[in-house]
Amino acid sequence: MNFTKNNPESYLSFLVVKSVLFWLVAILASMTILTHIAQVSGITFKIYARLGLFLTLGMSLLAWNFFRRQYGQRVLQDLGTLSFLILTGLGGAFISSFFHTGAGKVSFDLFYYVPNAVYYLQNPDLPMGFAIHFMEAGSEPITSYFGATSLPYEYTLGVLAYFLNIPYLSAFFLVSPALLGFLIPLTLFYLVAQFVDPKPAAVGALFAVAIILLLGETPRTPGTWSFPNVFIGKVFFLSTGIPLFAAATINFFRTYSLSDWMLTFAVTTAMVGATSSSMALLPVLTIAVVIACAAANEGSYKQFLKNAITYAFSLSYLVLYTLLMFLNFHSDLSANSPVNEDFPVTFLGHAGFFFEKSGPATPLALLGATVLGLLMTSGKTRRFLLAWIGAALVLFLNPIVSPFIIKYLTTPNIYWRVFYVYPLPLLLGLTGAGLYEYVEKYSRTVRLAFISGTVFLLFIAHFVPFTTSVLYLRTEFGWPRYKLPARFEKAASDVIAVVPPGPMLAPLPVNGIITMLSGNYPQMRVFTDAERVWFRERGLGTEIDQRICASEFVNGDEPDCLPAFQTLLEYENLRSVVIAKNTAADPRVQNALTRNGFANSKEIGDLLVYWR
Repeated sequence: MNFTKNNPESYLSFLVVKSVLFWLVAILASMTILTHIAQVSGITFKIYARLGLFLTLGMSLLAWNFFRRQYGQRVLQDLGTLSFLILTGLGGAFISSFFHTGAGKVSFDLFYYVPNAVYYLQNPDLPMGFAIHFMEAGSEPITSYFGATSLPYEYTLGVLAYFLNIPYLSAFFLVSPALLGFLIPLTLFYLVAQFVDPKPAAVGALFAVAIILLLGETPRTPGTWSFPNVFIGKVFFLSTGIPLFAAATINFFRTYSLSDWMLTFAVTTAMVGATSSSMALLPVLTIAVVIACAAANEGSYKQFLKNAITYAFSLSYLVLYTLLMFLNFHSDLSANSPVNEDFPVTFLGHAGFFFEKSGPATPLALLGATVLGLLMTSGKTRRFLLAWIGAALVLFLNPIVSPFIIKYLTTPNIYWRVFYVYPLPLLLGLTGAGLYEYVEKYSRTVRLAFISGTVFLLFIAHFVPFTTSVLYLRTEFGWPRYKLPARFEKAASDVIAVVPPGPMLAPLPVNGIITMLSGNYPQMRVFTDAERVWFRERGLGTEIDQRICASEFVNGDEPDCLPAFQTLLEYENLRSVVIAKNTAADPRVQNALTRNGFANSKEIGDLLVYWR
């Protein structure tokens, strides 16, 4: 099932990109399996990190052998295209790093994803497991197997920080954005190059990146869920994992080789380690892409079916992991669960996440890319695209089937991500490649004029009125800096410098940032959703509501929560309280603090810290 006259593997640029991608996903895949083994067996983080280093070296040798064996065949030395791709990747790294030089607000999801990895990095001699270390839960710690906790992706960054001897957040906010930003255009190239030669594929990948950077009109559009937030595992999955998985699947059905089967297995397993939502989304993507491959197949369908069965085994770790999680550790994730309360249960409700009345850039880009992508392709490629689009729309993305999928597969808080199964990046890439191939027929002057005009339009689109450019998502600047609000990060660091370790009551977002900086301060409340699930499972719904109320009170937001605050101060394990100065001035607050032994205090900015 070849889409081009020349085999993509006959080009140096394609082989190098494919080998680099194989190397990195093989490392994450091996770390995913190792992390799960470590958590089940209870080995220490120190041993886990050393085993991780050993696996990284092993995967490096495997990737080198992968490249060397294919390079031993006849390869076209397209060094110009390879140089262009390297520059494009470096541009992606710069753009991603640019977005991580500061922030006016913080994603509260990070308060769940980061702290456990920080805890083990700072306590490397402790056995790993599934316990939640950033929430105070008394003598019986909370356990979470895949929801609202660190996953193998976060632990892998912990191993990186361990051997580089840097703080965890330096690996998370400074190293990973540059690396993953570098991968986005390379992944798009690898996908587009399945259908066109590497040179137009490289141009197409750059064109796709340029358009995606303009799609930042809502918090869930492709622009927002790419370079600006790629350091988050679920964003890495949607921006890089989905096109990479699709490309690896297509590559396998082109070659039916063992090495490409291994690549598919590595990508699948790596994405399990990146986000738990892969359990719901990868099966959906698999169905759509395999149907498309079947539609483009011109050989024996009996042989295709045999190859499809072989391919299915590359999903074995995903299937095994999903079965174990949902049969043994399935939490309350019904439509009425706290994690789903604020999400719609209808197709149109989720589609609304991608629309902005002042400028529906993403829907327009999707429509334009679909029309142009289909017009600029023909034969097997067009059949492939039509089958993928048709499968996505008929089986998953319509008001008839969406209620069933929301209820039984994705849950309300994940269904909107199914829209990323639609092949928008591929359509954008093929459109860019098609435009490049079209102007190649004309004189050098015409080509230069067309390319210059396109670059100018894409550049100026970031600055016109009503632009939806992602550039406006960056609100502060300062490098090197973590993507955290500077004021709250400083307050959290100052609190850690003063207060002795132990359970703490603090306001948002200082409480969550403290857990990202140190593993020594389990919080009475971190955010909202996950705590309510965990505590309600224990029959402690009233207690967590009281904790949340008290946390809002110390922030100065809910004066009616004074009784909850007074009650929580009586909690035996509570060691410290962080409270807004204006709230602490209330005599009733002072009396409650004194009565419960919080005799030590220090002023930190507009906060007061008390401890006993």
